[in-house]
Amino acid sequence: MVQQAIRSYYLIVVLTTLGQTLHAATYVTFLIRQGGLSLFEINLVNVAFFSTVALMEVPTGVFADVFGRRASFLVSCVVTGAGLFIYGVSTSFWGFVSAEMIIALGVTFASGAFDAWIVDQLQHHGFEGTFEGVFSRGAVFGKMIGMAGAVVGASVFDLSMALPWFLGGAVYFIAGLVAWRIMREDYFTRKSASWRSHFQVMRETMMTGVAISRKSSIVRFVTILVVLRAFAVQAPNMQWQPFFGRFLTTQLGQGFIWVGIGIVTIFGAAFAPRFRRFFGDERNGLVMLQVVACVGIALVPVFVGSFGLAIGIYLAHEAVRGIFGPLCDSYLARGITSSAERATILSFQSLWGYAAGALGLVASGWAAAHWSLGAAWGLSGLTLVVAGAALWRRRA
Repeated sequence: MVQQAIRSYYLIVVLTTLGQTLHAATYVTFLIRQGGLSLFEINLVNVAFFSTVALMEVPTGVFADVFGRRASFLVSCVVTGAGLFIYGVSTSFWGFVSAEMIIALGVTFASGAFDAWIVDQLQHHGFEGTFEGVFSRGAVFGKMIGMAGAVVGASVFDLSMALPWFLGGAVYFIAGLVAWRIMREDYFTRKSASWRSHFQVMRETMMTGVAISRKSSIVRFVTILVVLRAFAVQAPNMQWQPFFGRFLTTQLGQGFIWVGIGIVTIFGAAFAPRFRRFFGDERNGLVMLQVVACVGIALVPVFVGSFGLAIGIYLAHEAVRGIFGPLCDSYLARGITSSAERATILSFQSLWGYAAGALGLVASGWAAAHWSLGAAWGLSGLTLVVAGAALWRRRA
């Protein structure tokens, strides 16, 4: 049963990542061409996404703990798929905002539930391996299919700018059907009660989960790191297409940059377990990775005159982020000892990251609009280098 659960996890990661990445290499270009948005307006569209996620993370995490992670994930696939279709037919700022909010709601139903599902399912069947190994391989498989998805989406973009969105929505619906068939919850016992009783249980679960989050030093520490990272990465996440687009002549070139990002993050994710064994101290190791990634963000604009150097530094920073993700997820999973509130705790931790991401979008968008893309990247990176250095050897 352990291997079956792991294989199911990998398959669902592959499908959802494919749905997410079909529009990844053309996202900003789509908003500029389809809706005529400026870079600042594009960031504001994403503020709607981050704000919605921050508001809904804990309630949907509680839903997963009470009604089951499988049910929550199925809702996520349907809602996210619908949001992608709506994105494809939207042509205005408010249309894009509406689509982002729908997708954000879908994301919250899966963000805490999916990781909580695989951890509890494996623990229920006596899993003796390491979670960073599972998360690391899942990240590798996801990045591999994500590279293909980005290239396919970029290839069909010139046929129809909406086609990558429609394909992504269809893939999410398929992912929901697959999850409905293969996601087992052998650890989960749903209580037979009225809706009023369920709401009472949800309230109690939320209060317990939040209380545990506030007391856990690991959850607090990871939350600080996630907040810092979420603020810092919004400039490169949202602006790499126009930043490197000046060197490219076709949209397919953006797809190949995404492939490069996928390759280096695969190597980073695959290296994560070895990094943990080599570095030893996980807390300081995570802080070091954070600082190095932020230095990379700040250095890219310095070499804007050389595409080779700029893209090389950018890909190096993405590789470091690839190491960070699985290590952070695994460290957090080991720090949560209460299975009943696991999805709630993960969602509570996650919401702070999305709130910080919304602030990062506003700050980097304003800096890009009033100064330059390079200034936005440099400000984000250097600010977080200072904050990350302050965490060195600090115990949360």
